Amino acid sequence: MSIYYAGVDGGATKTTLILMNEEGTILAHCTGAGTNIYLCSSIAVFEVVVDLIYSALRIAGLPKNTKLSILALAMSGAEDQERNEKFVADFSASYPAITESVVVISDSYSALLTAFDENGIVLISGTGSSCRAIDFTGRLLGCGGWGHLIGDDGSAYWISTKAIRKVFAIEEGLELSSNNISCIKAKLLHHFQLSRKEQIFELLYDNFSKAKIASFCEVLAEASSENGDELILEIFAEAGKILGAHILAIVSAMHLENSQKLEVLIMGSVWKSFDLLKKGFFKLLFQ
Repeated sequence: MSIYYAGVDGGATKTTLILMNEEGTILAHCTGAGTNIYLCSSIAVFEVVVDLIYSALRIAGLPKNTKLSILALAMSGAEDQERNEKFVADFSASYPAITESVVVISDSYSALLTAFDENGIVLISGTGSSCRAIDFTGRLLGCGGWGHLIGDDGSAYWISTKAIRKVFAIEEGLELSSNNISCIKAKLLHHFQLSRKEQIFELLYDNFSKAKIASFCEVLAEASSENGDELILEIFAEAGKILGAHILAIVSAMHLENSQKLEVLIMGSVWKSFDLLKKGFFKLLFQ
């Protein structure tokens, strides 16, 4: 009997599935909606994953009733082991014919364990942010990655909401700034198709979408490249400083010797704007 594996990378914005055979040959590659397990209900996450599995089987020319040997899920938000175990139990009970075995870990730890055997750091800044490390003893360490309410500092969501706050705070006189807010405000209204800034409240509160709010970060990056807006540059530099602080915090917990080599893997869409981040990032790391 043939053996098939599926690996899933589930983020807040999108979910990617790869189907492989026992030789490791990739048979199919599919992308679907975001599946952060704290932002989406378990049922919604299950549906996205199962739809991707069926799509992959169809692309690979395999019957829909083909049963996977292992379904490995690297999910955004999967930081709590007890919750992960419940996720696995509920999925297995709901879809017993899909796979023989299910494994769930966080996307950040998945990247870390793929890239390093020891002494490595993964710093993610995409829709959200997190930093994870493994030291020379194999001990796993973490910093940040606790979601948009108490974490995600330096992420696309953080940059976007920081810019939105600036629009309100500067216009209302709550924050004094020598920088002009007009560029950010114009981009805000255009990107979210608003006629006035207060309409953003619907997306922030009534119909909250972390991914949609985070999408404003790319618009800001493009605007900065176009006209070098000082306020946008300031926000990205602050994001870089915060991301650098994640590395310093986690390195302090690793108890490294001066001679030990340490590599950092950076991941996520925000790093595409490294030219905007580097001022704050390097300033903190090398001060």
